[in-house]
Amino acid sequence: MDVTTQAVLYAGPPTLAEAIDAAALLNTALGDGFTADVLRTMRSEDSILVRAESDGVLLGAATAHILDDAAKARLAARLRTANYPETDLAGLRVGELKASAVAPGARRRGIGTALVEARMDFLRGAGCSIVTVASWISTDPRSSSLGLLARHGFEPIVRIRGYWSKGSFTEYPCPDCGLACLCSAMIMVKDLRQQQG
Repeated sequence: MDVTTQAVLYAGPPTLAEAIDAAALLNTALGDGFTADVLRTMRSEDSILVRAESDGVLLGAATAHILDDAAKARLAARLRTANYPETDLAGLRVGELKASAVAPGARRRGIGTALVEARMDFLRGAGCSIVTVASWISTDPRSSSLGLLARHGFEPIVRIRGYWSKGSFTEYPCPDCGLACLCSAMIMVKDLRQQQG
């Protein structure tokens, strides 16, 4: 499939039906916990929901947002453990690629790439200096976004074992592990200032 001719990207506030479809896709791929209500709130200047559709069928969905001060402090602590050179994030606008899923039948067709690019465009437009992502290291390598993110210039910084363990009990049961998620995440960073100069 040529994503530019057969799939259309929609960014911004979804209708209720679109939010329900996006939540269902994200829940199937990443574990229950996404709700249409939450996805419908992704319409502010600080967050976005991007959907890829073809002939009214949802092929992919992804979210991104700007980190608040508390989230930047948590990220800075993780970066310090890996001796990353930039750990003073207080004066910077930092974006985060969050959830992303592509329907199994639409994978390897450019949908994931289009979702990354659309979210990066949003974060650049919002004035972000740095973008981060916690890439799931799944037991199923077909579910990994590590290669895709590396191709988009994200640098792997630190692997954190059991990254989602707390959230898996209260918010997002892991599709691989269930309620006690043991999956690791690779924290990756892309410094946009290097491209602006």
